[in-house]
Amino acid sequence: MHTSSETLLTECRALAAAGAWNELCGVAASRLGETSLAPSLVTLYAEALLRTGEPRAARRWLDDREAFLLLSGDRAAIRRAANFAGAASFEQSDLHNAALAFHRALDLGHIDGDDLLIARATNNLAVIATIRGRHDEALGLYAMAMPTYQRLGNVNGLAESYHNTAIALRKLRRLEQADEHEQRAADFARQVKNEHLVALTLVGRAEISLLRGDAALAEATAFRAAQDLAAVNDPSRQADAIRLCGTARFALGKLIEACEALNNAVQLAVTCGNALIEAESRWARAQVEVASGQAEAALDDGERAAAIFRELDAPAELATITAWLAARRRPLS
Repeated sequence: MHTSSETLLTECRALAAAGAWNELCGVAASRLGETSLAPSLVTLYAEALLRTGEPRAARRWLDDREAFLLLSGDRAAIRRAANFAGAASFEQSDLHNAALAFHRALDLGHIDGDDLLIARATNNLAVIATIRGRHDEALGLYAMAMPTYQRLGNVNGLAESYHNTAIALRKLRRLEQADEHEQRAADFARQVKNEHLVALTLVGRAEISLLRGDAALAEATAFRAAQDLAAVNDPSRQADAIRLCGTARFALGKLIEACEALNNAVQLAVTCGNALIEAESRWARAQVEVASGQAEAALDDGERAAAIFRELDAPAELATITAWLAARRRPLS
């Protein structure tokens, strides 16, 4: 007996609306073979894979069905697929292909008059600009996306943009503004019951606390964020929170606890395939290893972190680590 495409799509949409992404993945994976594929099911399953920490699987799924989507003529599904392809590449730290996909999504949004997709793609391109050290460019892109989210009444999009803007502001050391943006992001996220984004704002505020010199508050906030991100099944961002927890412990002089946290962060980031968080975690661990008398291990971590930052085109981080390596008479090859 075959399941109708409409029945399965209705069930998956209900699960998505309830935030039951793991259940959606299970239902879709077990029953997609029983029905003719609908374009909306393709993109909904891709979104579920992304939301359950499976970016590689999401990208493979979308790549394998790209021709089907194009032949279907379903413009909405084609647009969503482009944006999800970018998100999947981004989660694997493939910023080049992520940017290409987001630019394609942006072009499709302009052609079809999809203002929400335009805002999302603009926001995503701003995130990449931040990673590459182009913070003023990122702030300009966020300033373009926010009014669209506001006009459309998309509170979740506003929350994401405020959180991402806070990151760019923090990189520019505009800490008061960054903290205000994180608080607004958390307020918006709570309005739409987005616990995942609330947890991300905790990571942001922990970073700000550390930059302000309050390592104890940073440790406590990052520890809570790591627990919350584990609960919503985001291992990549959980690794980032653990990395920050370890960095705060190092600032507090807790070398053993710091190294344990950073070991966990590196391992989790590698498992998830998130090269950016791996690089940040290795760079933090290198500082702890130097303080612990593990000079060779520190140099190994520093070199690996530098190589990743070079691949990501993150010039500020690369310059910092290259100078650090040179000072230890092991210049980067």
